[in-house]
Amino acid sequence: MQETTLEHRFSGERPIATLRYLLSDEKRNFALAVFFFAVKHSPAWVLPLVTANLIDDLIQKSSVRSVVINAGLFIFVILQYLQFIIGFSPWDAVIRLLPLPFVILPVSQLSGVLNKKYPQKYLGPIGLVIYSLGMFSFSNLQIDLNYSQFVISLVLMATGMALAATPATTAITNSLPSHKQGVASAVNDTAREVGSAFGVAIVGAILNSSYRNQMIPAVKNLPPELADQITGSIAFTSVMPANGQSEIYNQLKQTAFEAFQSGISVSLKLVAVVALFGAVTIFLTAPKLSKI
Repeated sequence: MQETTLEHRFSGERPIATLRYLLSDEKRNFALAVFFFAVKHSPAWVLPLVTANLIDDLIQKSSVRSVVINAGLFIFVILQYLQFIIGFSPWDAVIRLLPLPFVILPVSQLSGVLNKKYPQKYLGPIGLVIYSLGMFSFSNLQIDLNYSQFVISLVLMATGMALAATPATTAITNSLPSHKQGVASAVNDTAREVGSAFGVAIVGAILNSSYRNQMIPAVKNLPPELADQITGSIAFTSVMPANGQSEIYNQLKQTAFEAFQSGISVSLKLVAVVALFGAVTIFLTAPKLSKI
């Protein structure tokens, strides 16, 4: 009878089969390791969009860096949607956001070129309107994920964000003379980071308040400690119910999904309205001529 043990495979007679056997349970991790190794060590002409050296060069530019910072508000909300409502693992949720950098990076570079030809009065509002359309589209996502709608929303949001970032940076740096560009850079970074922090705080508060208000009637007959846990976070939906509590747990879980989706809809619609207001304000107040 022919040997099929692992020791026989290690004997050197079947090296390929041995390797496949050892990696059979880690195929995805092995493939990712190979991919990231190739990206990190490839010359720029092999993988020009994703090579580490090019990303390092791009991320040093304030327009790209600010877009990455501002994306935090969106990621804060949408990752919770993907994990708690749709049921993705953290890894699978991040995978669904992969189109984001492949839109932001090239559009940010294009925005720099366009900014030399068109003033902020036009380019900034166009970017904010596109961003607003993306937020409105995201606000209409339902409990059952429509990934086509999700990708379209993601592309609109990323495109608008990237188009609006460069003119905003230019407006700040052009407002001061060359010997004060350090001050201009500090003002630019501070404004973006403070704005992003306030945005996350306000949107998070609206989302949490909307979720909590809709969950309170559903937990009024539960023990106070348990009710506080359920109304405090949708994370309870990822916990297995106790024996004999499956029916009430499933009802609470469905109510939580609907409440959280409603909260996301309200908060992202608010973001869209604020972006539209910003677009109108820039169009009415920014100068027509570019100083570049």
